[in-house]
This record gives sequence, C-alpha cells and structure tokens, in this order.
Amino acid sequence: MSFYSANKNFIHIKLHSEMNGLSDIEKLDKYENIKVEMRKRLREAYVTCNNLYEFYEETFEHLLYFEQELLIINLFFEQDCNRIFNYIKFGKLSELKFNKSFLFSYKFINYMNNCFSEDEVTDFLKFELTELLSLKADDWDSLITNRNSIIKKYATWLIVSNKTSINKQVNIYSYLLLCKIWNHYVNYIEHFDEKSIVFYNTLNKTFTALVNKGEYVNLNQIVIDLRIWMKSLLFKDLNYYPILDNKIKSTTGYNLQRNKLKDNIRLSKFLSKSYEKESYSNIFKMMVGKDHVYCDMFKKEINNKLNQLILPDKHDLDTIIKLSFEKKQEQIKNEFLRRLYIY
Repeated sequence: MSFYSANKNFIHIKLHSEMNGLSDIEKLDKYENIKVEMRKRLREAYVTCNNLYEFYEETFEHLLYFEQELLIINLFFEQDCNRIFNYIKFGKLSELKFNKSFLFSYKFINYMNNCFSEDEVTDFLKFELTELLSLKADDWDSLITNRNSIIKKYATWLIVSNKTSINKQVNIYSYLLLCKIWNHYVNYIEHFDEKSIVFYNTLNKTFTALVNKGEYVNLNQIVIDLRIWMKSLLFKDLNYYPILDNKIKSTTGYNLQRNKLKDNIRLSKFLSKSYEKESYSNIFKMMVGKDHVYCDMFKKEINNKLNQLILPDKHDLDTIIKLSFEKKQEQIKNEFLRRLYIY
C-alpha cells in the first residue's frame, strides 16, 4: 500500500480540513502538533513501500510544504537519488518557494534544478565541499583511490572553523555531505578501516595542537548538535555515521583512534566550562590526579580570578595550604600562594 493510500483520511482531515482558512504561518504552527505522528507514518510507509519513485512523488505532493528539509535530506541519501529527483522535479517541487533558512534543501534543490549531467549528486558534492574545504581537483581522486585528502581536510576544517564559536547550521550541513560520501561511494565502504583511522587521527591531532596552544574547541557541543539533529531524521539508518559512530566490530587501530576521540570530546567539555564561580579550594581539589592539560586550564581559571581581585577567604586559604600535591599541581599551588605574598 502506498503512503497516500495508507494515510488518505489522516491527510485530508489534518492537512486540509483542519487547516482550511489558516495563514501559512498558522498552518506551520498547527503542523507541529501532528509532526511526530506524521513522521511515524512516513517511516512506516517507507519501510513497506516497494516503489521509491511513487513514495517520494506522494510525500512531496502532500508534505513538501511542511517537511521540506526532512524529505530532501532523505532523498539525498537514496542510492538512486539522481533518477528519483528528475522524476519528481516537475511536480510539487517545481512550485516550492525556496526557504533559505533550510540550508541543505535550499542549496540542494537550487543546484539540482540547474545541473544537467550524468551524476548531479556527485557534482553537487564536489561543488559544495570544494568551496567549503578549498579542495583541489585531484583531491576528488579519493572517491576511487586510496587517497585521503578529503577526509583529512574535512577533519581539520571541522576543528579549526569552530574555534571562535560553534557554527551549528554549517556543521550539520557539511556533516550530511560527509555522510553521503562515506555511505555512497564503494571505495569508502570497502576501505572503511583505513580511511576512518586517518579521519579520526586527523581530528585528534588538530584538536590536540590547538589545546597545546591554549585554544579550546567545544568538540563535545559539536557532537551533541549532530547527534540531536540526526536522531530520527532518516527513514533508514546509514551504514556508518562518522564521529557519532555506530560501528561495533572494528580493528585495533580504529578502536585506538576512536577512543582517543572520545577522550578529546570529554576533554573539550571540561575545557569549555567556566570554573570562575568555584571557590579556590574546590578548583585545587579538582586538580588532584589530573593530567597537565587539565591543570593548565585550572591555572588559567585561578589567575583570571586573581586578576579580577577575587581573593580567597581564610577558610579557603587554609584548606589549600593543607592540600598535598605532586609536581605540576604543587607548582601551581606555590605560584598561587606567591601571588598572595604567602611564602
């Protein structure tokens, strides 16, 4: 049974009768009340459908106005995306008013409507990622060779471009492009371990290099944003989600780099948090047993408080003096006491 046949009454009541006479904004607001149920029906219809051309034709006809981004992204991940898009583009899609706030669907539809080649999706990927990552023509050899320049440059870009602030919209957009490459092209699927090890290693090295310079990227927030966005977005699961990572069985080298990334995600969460409101004694207590990078962050927080003339009270100071540390922590403690002229 097709999507429309299975949901005919629901569509006519909820999307037509109950929305009759409403403004566009009011329709969108009202749709929020049935979005969860509609998406459930979409997934059920997708799983049971035996004709993707018909499925997308019907869903675009009835839901494109409400679910523009969802439908376009799912179409993008279809193996036969080019043919399906060209099959439906003269229907409801041709009447769609572009909404630039939906970054992915806006860029994808605009490009596909103006591209005429044997593989529009690959051309779209090349155009967008080349501009985003400043790729060279021979970087695209990695689609058919063992070169890893695209994933190296993406990993570096993701860390460096989020130094100042997290650009959630662009991160999600670029992540969808990366997922398509990794799940669509045979060379990436067949050489998964080698490419993923290189990808994670580049992420880890770039993140660590910035930390060593005292520059902190909230990698934890990037991952949270991606995870929330991807949750329940697709009608069918991908084989692999880079960074979010759903692989269970993998090689030793892969596990090593993935575990390093997990450690760096936890570290970024710590480094991105402010401890300024903590008492000095609590900061010193948190320093016990921590690696140098954590200690450096605590030292920075301590000095920031002192620079603002925020001084410890007697109880706080007595607690710190009694604390016993080793090496790095003891050095920070002594420097702190010297700044207070306590020797």
